[in-house]
Amino acid sequence: MPTGGYQARRPPAHAGRLRSWERVTITVVFVLVAAAITAIMVLTARPPPTAPSGHRHGPGTEQPRPGGDERR
Repeated sequence: MPTGGYQARRPPAHAGRLRSWERVTITVVFVLVAAAITAIMVLTARPPPTAPSGHRHGPGTEQPRPGGDERR
């Protein structure tokens, strides 16, 4: 690129505002990508681990384990 002398200024590289159909297309693509990301996050979420069914004990209902520290 020349360093001195006359340098013509170039106009901006864009052609102005987007056409309405281009704006709609970009919006639809953005919404679809956001929905896909949200769906992936919801589908891959795992519930907190719970005890196996039939072995749920509430607070204060702990049962002694066989062979534990029981006094005989």
